[in-house]
Amino acid sequence: MIFVSRHLYYVHVDGRHEFMLKEMLTVERALEAKGFSNFRVAKRRMATIWGGSALLDLFLWTVAETVGGPDPKWTQWDYVVNLSETDMPILSLEELEHNLDRNRGFSFLKSHGYNTGTFLQKQGIHFHFMQCEQRMWRVAERRNYPDNIRLDGGSDWVAVHRDLARFAVSDSVLSSQMRIFFPSVLLPLESFFHTLALNSAEFCQRIVRPNLRFTNWRRRQGCRCAPLKPVVDWCGCSPLALRAANDLGKIALNLSQAKMHFFGRKFDSAIDNVPIAFVERQSLRFRSNNTPAESGVSSSHWLNVFSSRAPSDVPSGINAAFLTRFTSLAARLVLPNNCNFQQLNAVHIYWEFATAPPQIVATFSFEFGHVHYESQALIDQKKSFPTFYPAYRSEVIHEKVRFRFNDTAGAIQFGVGFDQKEEIFRTYPPLLLTDSKFTLKWRWELLGVEPGGHSSTWTSPPAELVLHGPNGSIFQRVSVSPYDSISGTQFAHFEFDRLFGVPSGVWSATLHANISQQQNYAKILSVSFPIFSSSVDGGRAWNDELQQQQQMIADFFPVRDVCIATKSAASPAANDRRTDNAPTAVGPFSNFANCSKLPWSTLFPDDKSVFPPAAGQQRVKSILLLRELVLMASSPHSVDLNNRRTTDKMGIIKWQKLMSDLTLSCSRLISVEGLGPPTAASSSIQLNGGGRIRPKGGPPPSPEADAHKCVNEIRAIATELNAERLRFGPINPSALWASSFCAPVYEQKDLFEMHVFGLRFSGHSIPLHDHPRMYGFIRPLYGRIRISSFSWLEPEEEQRLMIAERKQSRTQSAAGVIRRPVRYAGDLILDGACTNPPIAVVEPNTANIHSIEALEDGAAFFDLLVPGYNNNRSCNYYNLSEDKAKFGIGDFVWLEGSEDVPQNFSMQQLEFDSFLMSSSARFE
Repeated sequence: MIFVSRHLYYVHVDGRHEFMLKEMLTVERALEAKGFSNFRVAKRRMATIWGGSALLDLFLWTVAETVGGPDPKWTQWDYVVNLSETDMPILSLEELEHNLDRNRGFSFLKSHGYNTGTFLQKQGIHFHFMQCEQRMWRVAERRNYPDNIRLDGGSDWVAVHRDLARFAVSDSVLSSQMRIFFPSVLLPLESFFHTLALNSAEFCQRIVRPNLRFTNWRRRQGCRCAPLKPVVDWCGCSPLALRAANDLGKIALNLSQAKMHFFGRKFDSAIDNVPIAFVERQSLRFRSNNTPAESGVSSSHWLNVFSSRAPSDVPSGINAAFLTRFTSLAARLVLPNNCNFQQLNAVHIYWEFATAPPQIVATFSFEFGHVHYESQALIDQKKSFPTFYPAYRSEVIHEKVRFRFNDTAGAIQFGVGFDQKEEIFRTYPPLLLTDSKFTLKWRWELLGVEPGGHSSTWTSPPAELVLHGPNGSIFQRVSVSPYDSISGTQFAHFEFDRLFGVPSGVWSATLHANISQQQNYAKILSVSFPIFSSSVDGGRAWNDELQQQQQMIADFFPVRDVCIATKSAASPAANDRRTDNAPTAVGPFSNFANCSKLPWSTLFPDDKSVFPPAAGQQRVKSILLLRELVLMASSPHSVDLNNRRTTDKMGIIKWQKLMSDLTLSCSRLISVEGLGPPTAASSSIQLNGGGRIRPKGGPPPSPEADAHKCVNEIRAIATELNAERLRFGPINPSALWASSFCAPVYEQKDLFEMHVFGLRFSGHSIPLHDHPRMYGFIRPLYGRIRISSFSWLEPEEEQRLMIAERKQSRTQSAAGVIRRPVRYAGDLILDGACTNPPIAVVEPNTANIHSIEALEDGAAFFDLLVPGYNNNRSCNYYNLSEDKAKFGIGDFVWLEGSEDVPQNFSMQQLEFDSFLMSSSARFE
């Protein structure tokens, strides 16, 4: 989605995760084997915990490593953008590049958006923090702050321009001071670059406040203290993962483009993979050949939780030794008795589709006879069937707020690693041991408020959960307070790791609640769940324990399917194996399919999991050339796509002759018309005493005959610059993201500039605009376009109308917006299908204000401006004050003008990279 060879990708894997490091190193090697050198895995690793100083250390270290590194390729970058594993692109990479290019030199730093003092207080900046033992500890109150520094901050997800990044790691006094101060600040990356830029004379005006990201904030649910206590002495907020039911509209194409949201967070396939597929299609809409093909597993998802390659790297709450025992006992339920279980190789969690219940895919090896097999088993978590009591559907009333038990998500669920923000179990499979910390959760439905009652923030009533041991006796009774949850969830935690003598077996939990405000709580429902022994003792008692565990696995975690992945002949030398990667099941395994044929298996072909792609170079090449579609389109001439130079030597000679003639004609036209560089004051709309002052600058005009001759010479040259000579093929409208595009062709400073413009669909237009004191020559290339033009009035006539208008107090309709009278010059339709179409000429006073509308999809035209734009010449945009249908040619109308680009107008910059782009060349 974002990988192309022209960008650099520096990957840091959290120091606590070994499996992901191995996976990223595998990707790095695979890319190197395909010739890519722009993907690098950081050798230095840190624990990048929430709010930790390591996040800032990592960012600055990455900048220092790349800017001053030994590899020249890795020193050449413009922006550094930090992304997390839960970030996804919302818009295309081409749109991101276009936006960065338009704002080159500026850094994207989102501000807090409210009172700075309040923000800093919530950040805890008045305390010293220190990261140690993978936690941010609050160690002291802060009494000293840097002198003469204004503190600021916002989001820690930034896009920092190279200049500011280099300044941040430089030896300047300000940068050094900031690098000393911020490591003791909580969430330092949320304030470091904001404060650094704000206090620098060079960068304080080079900040763009949007940070290019959509963040799925639901602060009522995301701002919790309890989930953060293990990692920080503070409370904080974290965004929620996007869910298809509620959030797809937030990342829709039009809204994302309007708000410049190029990335979004958070995306979590363990919660919902529909938003991931949604943004994949949206961000790759210009590169449909890179979108994975639809298949039977397009909506499926696998998540690794254990690998023998990194056996110590397992989620919190999972006992790797017991996971192996669990798989061995489950395998015995389906394999012949004389199979010898050898090793657990991997465990994945599998979702068949977004809302499907999770299942376990265990990969293990065993021997049967003298043959070694690797196999996979699909294991269910059997849905617990609760026992319902008469009060199950009764209303529960608390402070005149009515509730009822909600069984739409099942009854009472049990699990490990409960995420209070997302309200899911992060650790899977839910194997509860006699020394586990685990959670039981359930949901309530809010029915309403009784007369005289008041709405409450609580979404659940007080409840009581009673835990019964295997023998049915009460083991623990827990009072559960009302809780505020966007989904009505309520839960209770249990910490058996602090208890001794906890028996294994089938336990049960009973939920009690106050029905109709009775004094005694009534039973709502109860549910059973297994708790396995964490002991590894031997002997007869242990054999009995294994039998009990195997029965609980059969009851609660039944094996649904088994397949064979590989088989090989076992020899006395453990490493001497002849492997068959496409085994044919025979003998006792004749009913076992090949794993690569089963959609639930991790070995089943899945295009969306292939990276780099099998046809990597070709697929990446299509990305590399996407912005050069203008040049790639079919042409009768031979074009070398490697060096982007035409092999048509006669074409080069003809082009040089045309440019030489054009240079002479433009130079004479600028001289006779007095179109030299304007002063800064004359480059925009001016008012003086209510009238318009004609732009000044340059010598008085020469005779009109000389100007007319020059215009005809330039018109003749423009006629020869057709699509064939420009090497410009028809553009595919679906390859564009904006309503229009611009491809620069060639320019001679202060004399002329040439572009190809195009419009995506019929009805799209370039709004009314002018070219101050300039000539414009427009030649259609493809499709039909309509040019609607307006001319400036003579100074005396315009001044008279302006004075009359001013008397009605309507001259200036808004700040920075000027009303001016002009005369309608009519419409002209040009058709690129014509062999020799007419050339529309825009003069400094006649037809200078114009709009261009596409009458066919993919319309494009060549545009030549004389002279070209320079530092003191700017384009102004206009709106009609009345419907164009109400006036005819020669009528005067009022325009409202501004130098600001209209908000509803977008233009995509395309490269026109050929011999025509040799801007450094000069033709004699």
